[in-house]
Amino acid sequence: IHRNAAQQARTEMKSYAAGGSSNTPADVLELMFKIAGVMSAKGIMLRCSEVSEADRTFIKGSKGRFHSFVPFGFTDELEGDGEFGTSFSPWAIQSDIGPSSGDATFARSLDPQFLMLSKAEKQWEVVANSLIYGLDRVSVAKMLICWSEPGDHVERYITKAEKAGVKVLNLALPQDRAKIESWTR
Repeated sequence: IHRNAAQQARTEMKSYAAGGSSNTPADVLELMFKIAGVMSAKGIMLRCSEVSEADRTFIKGSKGRFHSFVPFGFTDELEGDGEFGTSFSPWAIQSDIGPSSGDATFARSLDPQFLMLSKAEKQWEVVANSLIYGLDRVSVAKMLICWSEPGDHVERYITKAEKAGVKVLNLALPQDRAKIESWTR
């Protein structure tokens, strides 16, 4: 019974996915910081990667209420003396694209062409799946808040979110930005 209660608590935890392209404007970064704070205050957990400045801005605003997902091996690249020299999260969860891994098996269930992707693309597919579907692959994010323009890497998140029925709020769209701004007042 205890195990079932823990499983139920995990699947009922509210979370949202977030991200932005490397071209996210400074005023949008400020809005990302604010909305992450609002979501954190409401007890809603952030899921993001740690790669772009937008991701790191969401993390800073989340007041420690986040899980980050990084491509396999990326935590080695994070080591250094810079501002973002180490992972923000003790749970910076690396993707595992080994053919028999749970991550790869789940990715193949969503996209049979997964095995045809390059190693880097496989890693980003697994990260995107984790953002939208969660580690247990059933704790689907309640929404995706992002900045995305045609052709950027964030489109992958949007496509997965839409297929999963997740509400997408793209801060590059005036109506979505106005909605998020109203939440921060």
